[in-house]
Amino acid sequence: MMYIKQVLAVIFTALIVASMATSQTEPQRRIRYPTILSDFSFRSWNMEEAGSESNLTEIITPITIHYPVIRSFTLTMATTGMLSSLDAGTKSSLNGIADIQVRGFYKTAGDHIFISVGLNLPGGRNSLSKDELELSRALSNSVLAFERNRLGGGFDIDVSGGSAAAFGPLVIGGGVGYLIKGKYEFQENSESQYKPGNELNLTAGADLDMGRLMLRTDVIYSIYSPNQMDGNDAFSEGSKLSAEGMLYFSAGPMTLLVSAREILRDKVAYQSPVSFLVGEAEGNIGNQLSFDGVIYLRAGSRLVLKAISEARFVGEAEDGAEEAFMAGFGGGLMIMPLRGMVMDLTGQYLTGHAQGGSIGLSGYGATASLKWEF
Repeated sequence: MMYIKQVLAVIFTALIVASMATSQTEPQRRIRYPTILSDFSFRSWNMEEAGSESNLTEIITPITIHYPVIRSFTLTMATTGMLSSLDAGTKSSLNGIADIQVRGFYKTAGDHIFISVGLNLPGGRNSLSKDELELSRALSNSVLAFERNRLGGGFDIDVSGGSAAAFGPLVIGGGVGYLIKGKYEFQENSESQYKPGNELNLTAGADLDMGRLMLRTDVIYSIYSPNQMDGNDAFSEGSKLSAEGMLYFSAGPMTLLVSAREILRDKVAYQSPVSFLVGEAEGNIGNQLSFDGVIYLRAGSRLVLKAISEARFVGEAEDGAEEAFMAGFGGGLMIMPLRGMVMDLTGQYLTGHAQGGSIGLSGYGATASLKWEF
């Protein structure tokens, strides 16, 4: 049982890492020791349409360091390496090191109140060629579930805070976060400066811990200011509502983790669209429903086997894109070779379709993760 909870700690730490790219409004799980979390993640899709084939592949290597300066304050730094390619008759690539994210996380009042400040420090290449922009947009296709589509952005600042209160096994919390996006040169050989809209996130959530059974739900409402080109409004994202539920159940050596998430987006309002910005708006992506499931089986004191599955449905989009679907199935194992160290190896087969079925999708993915507490 204790080992399974260590496994879940890896999952929650990964969620913390993922949240660093946006304004964080959820309380962070306490980091008690200096921790390194590193991944090697590979995903490749083959796409077939009207007899022609193309391939889209991405490898990312994120690394995150958590350092608890004092009991109530944790400092986190993260960056990512990225290798990606699109082969559609002609081949294009987007490779390099991404920006660096730094975050300070402070808890007080018996861990019931938290304050977080994060910075995105530009370092990754943000000025892309025409071919790289097309590749970046292909990677942003939500049904393909790639983890990154760009290397660099501007100097971003986000501030967030929230609180939580326990009522027996029930914990209820809420938070607010504001993300200020910095401007940057979006297209190669252009002096134009693109500034993504700022983002306001409002979050509410609840956890119910009944020992072997744990339920969790989170709702996030996001509002955006206009995206600008050279100081002029280009387009405005519609607001976004995201709701997620998770169920965790443990019985003997077996543990089940199931989650579902729905994202609803308003339409995009274009004030003065710029040709190479069309397609950048999240509102051009249809509403989304996704499911994830993992079964863990403890096979020894230092070994856990797992079977994984995922499914994602994306509705019709404002830019004319039709519905899309993907599913993934696979398995892996988790090993604890040393105290405080967890290695996670996963392989997955992927299938699906896009454009209402006119584009066939097939692919595979693999991930190797390491968490090490000192």
